[in-house]
Amino acid sequence: MQFKNELVLDTNKLSKREEYIGQHTGTSVEGGALNANYKEVDAVAHLSNKLGQLGYIYGKDWYWQDSGCDECTITYTDKKIPLLLKLYI
Repeated sequence: MQFKNELVLDTNKLSKREEYIGQHTGTSVEGGALNANYKEVDAVAHLSNKLGQLGYIYGKDWYWQDSGCDECTITYTDKKIPLLLKLYI
């Protein structure tokens, strides 16, 4: 599903979690299926939660489009969403 409006968000503003287990302690085994990029997943979870609290329904009002390179992209219907997200993240 795709909506007309697109918004690219900074993953670092959505999540403070490590990308890989052990990243901050220097014991990371970067990449691989067992140590995927947790920061991106955490960012999408925070975004979903915040938009849900604001009354938006996933799949109806907005859709997670993509993530990578410290960015999370969503598409959406209500043009107030970017303004509301600026206030809350």
